Amino acid sequence: MLGYRCPRCRRILTRRECVVWDDPQAPFGPELVCPHCESLVLFHAGPFVTAMAVLMAALLGFALGWLLSRYVFPAMAALWLGIPVLLIVIVLLVVVMPLVWHDRRLQRSKRSTKLPADFPETINGLPLPHDLLAMAKSGRWRCPADLSGVDRLFPERGEFTLYSLEYMRTENSFWIHETSPTFLGAADSSNPPGDIDPERSILIGDLGIGYDQPIALDYRLSSTEPRVLTLRWGATGQGNRWVEIAPSIQTFATLLGL
Repeated sequence: MLGYRCPRCRRILTRRECVVWDDPQAPFGPELVCPHCESLVLFHAGPFVTAMAVLMAALLGFALGWLLSRYVFPAMAALWLGIPVLLIVIVLLVVVMPLVWHDRRLQRSKRSTKLPADFPETINGLPLPHDLLAMAKSGRWRCPADLSGVDRLFPERGEFTLYSLEYMRTENSFWIHETSPTFLGAADSSNPPGDIDPERSILIGDLGIGYDQPIALDYRLSSTEPRVLTLRWGATGQGNRWVEIAPSIQTFATLLGL
């Protein structure tokens, strides 16, 4: 497959699975990072994809060469061989050379593939906001003693819960595969966003057992400052919609009084 190879854990990742690291010192622009071991990844073209590309180029070349030698240039029988070879060379340049170039430019940059210690923790390839991590480390990422802010944000609820970092990883390992329309909602221009993308969001809390009302970070507008959404249920369980309750995790914390 086409993707990105981590030189440390040797995983093959898609671009969406990688974390974008916009390092101002990077000589070649934003880098892609493995979410599992926090190392810079390298462009990768698997042998199957390369072989299939070469095979398709050869078949297309033979077909094109046969048509040209038969109907356009009858005297140039060498087109049968020349065009397939030309297309194979072009495919190799397009598929293989980016891999070699990306690896070599990273080596020439003389930068370590290991990220600094202050690189943010990630879940499903998405970086957790620094404010959330700071609150978790200081013990403030929990249900506040004064529930007035919680009551204003969630007047109808059960037990308000903010997930620990460990539980976030567990919960979101299932969430990323969610496909039920009940929990995905639907786009709503009158009260955006209405829907959510499990691959671009992280669940961070909920309103208690039986309410099935999760709270999530939505990264579709920003990869560094996600907005906070919650799921609002329709009257009969139909027409469920995700609504914004805070433009950032910092605002969310302020509203709750954390």
